[in-house]
Amino acid sequence: TAFSWQRLVSGAVVHYIACSMPIFLTGTLAVQYRDELVIDEAGLGGLIAVFAVGGMIVSPAMGRLAERLGAGTSLRLASGLSGMVMLAVASFANSWEMMASLLLVGGIAGSFMQSSTNLWLAKGIDESRMGLAFGLKQAGGPTAAMLAGFAVPTLAMALGWRWTFACFGMFAFLAACSVPQ
Repeated sequence: TAFSWQRLVSGAVVHYIACSMPIFLTGTLAVQYRDELVIDEAGLGGLIAVFAVGGMIVSPAMGRLAERLGAGTSLRLASGLSGMVMLAVASFANSWEMMASLLLVGGIAGSFMQSSTNLWLAKGIDESRMGLAFGLKQAGGPTAAMLAGFAVPTLAMALGWRWTFACFGMFAFLAACSVPQ
């Protein structure tokens, strides 16, 4: 079934948001979890670095895997993995080491998402709209940052940092389920 280019791009943006949220929530919610997990400013910087390293190390392999599995399957797996990371943070994060381990996996999911969304758009978008499509897809990063910021006074202040991670974990699972077969 053919999808409109707008639907393909909006799907890519949703997956970009779903797979970027672990790191943006890590930053915006730090003030709430830092005492509980005993994480200072240097530790927060280390968490951010671990996420980036996770994605950096596996990027070439994730590109090959996305090509082998196909864009749709890869998108489902990337967003599903990101959802699992956020739910695991909500449920099990009790130290810097646990948070770092989970964010390492989150970085891998983010890298897989980048390859998957690029493949998704490259295979489904007409060449005349590719620049616009990829530009719009890149808006997913700032959109995720904005949503993480909005989550602080809305979700996090009312429900706490763990429930905020859980809510976005469910969002990522919904994104994974939204990919057409």
